[in-house]
Amino acid sequence: MADTSVTRLPAAVECDCGAELTASEQAAASASHGGGALCLTCREAEAVASALVSRRALSVLVAGERGYALHRRRLPGTSTVIDHLFVGASGVFVIDAAHFPDAEIVVERSGGRFSSSTENLLVAGRRRNDLVDAVREQCARVTDGLADARHGDVRVSPLLCFVEGNLPRRARHRRLGDVRLVSPTNLADQVSTDGALNGDRRFAIAMALVALLPAAA
Repeated sequence: MADTSVTRLPAAVECDCGAELTASEQAAASASHGGGALCLTCREAEAVASALVSRRALSVLVAGERGYALHRRRLPGTSTVIDHLFVGASGVFVIDAAHFPDAEIVVERSGGRFSSSTENLLVAGRRRNDLVDAVREQCARVTDGLADARHGDVRVSPLLCFVEGNLPRRARHRRLGDVRLVSPTNLADQVSTDGALNGDRRFAIAMALVALLPAAA
């Protein structure tokens, strides 16, 4: 009798744009994306769109002479691109833009009084502490670079800016340790707080960052 069995091939996974995903794109989407699977082209376009939204929020402060903003700066010796840096009166802010449309952003805390406490960032129900670790690493590299440029006294703060994500309502749930969770609507308020850095010092720090961090292509 002839063998009439049919081998079932796995269904192709498609991007939202209709393009078929490669195996590596499927793996990247599974590991990092909070919504539907996206091809490399769409992921890059999404990242650019997120950066533009948060960039506009900082442009208002620059126009009002509240500080200096740098965009898409590369950490030397790495492929890491910092989305934004803002030099304000209270210090330098390293801002990583994240695009998770309609995703619920939750800070999960456990432990406490009689045991060590832990914090986790959940995006659309998935643990994404990697986002926190990444912006902290960027912040640490900027801090070291400014220290080498004789600006070691300047405070450098990490921010995660969620574009179109749903942040927790209470302020205490919009922070994981030193990392603040913000949106484009309140980003300007977070980075324009009063501080001791006058206009000349802010300019000097901004120029040091320009020298330290080359522009990304």
